[in-house]
Amino acid sequence: PPDAPSSPSLIILATWADAASKHIAKYISYYHTTYPSARILLLRSDLLELLNNMLLRSDTSAYASVSPAVNIIKDTVTVKPDAGILLHLFSNGGALKTCLLASAYRTRFQDPLPVDATVLDSSPGSGEFWATADAMLLSLPQSLVIYYPLVALVYLLLSLLSFLGWARNRENPVVLMRKQLFHDTMFPRWKPRLYCYSVADPMVEWIDVELHAAEGKLKKWGSRLEKFERSGHANHIGPEGDKERYWGAVKDIW
Repeated sequence: PPDAPSSPSLIILATWADAASKHIAKYISYYHTTYPSARILLLRSDLLELLNNMLLRSDTSAYASVSPAVNIIKDTVTVKPDAGILLHLFSNGGALKTCLLASAYRTRFQDPLPVDATVLDSSPGSGEFWATADAMLLSLPQSLVIYYPLVALVYLLLSLLSFLGWARNRENPVVLMRKQLFHDTMFPRWKPRLYCYSVADPMVEWIDVELHAAEGKLKKWGSRLEKFERSGHANHIGPEGDKERYWGAVKDIW
């Protein structure tokens, strides 16, 4: 089928941590159908990678992990300066990966990430210790044999992260990410942003999303809210959400 009017040239999908391929495929399928000529750049992340970035990696080694994506984006706007780029990120995992990408792009080219519209799905959440722990626990396997050892590991890692942050005088990574989303050296100001979130989300509180959007409006960043009542985390196109409303809102900001 032909593209919709003013199709994006590139769509960046930054998924939630440990997202299953079958779930990612729903979003890829929609974009392939709606914008068949657009290329899709998939940024995946997992919990261990995120923790490694927070605890151990230097900026240089973390930037190296997204260097191929930086090259693709730069090549896109070099070949076609008016290329449209749509960014669609999910949860704190996708937002952290996106901020890493934007920081790497800025460091290399002294420009913000050249996106024309951004969808923030179930993001950003709070950086509070217990909120982060609860979100991580919900993603764990439910087998009793491994669940409780993993719970202990989660608390140990988060405690270590908090201690190292204090020892190195580093800000909480999620709190920092919430701020970085408003850095106009990393993201272009005046471009539309869509927040899709749910009251029923057990991992990201709706109020944390609305507070971020409200802060954005005060700082003159474009913010549109699409609030769902019953859908779960990063699942607003599922049976408890509203697929037509979700995709309609995405089309509207593009």
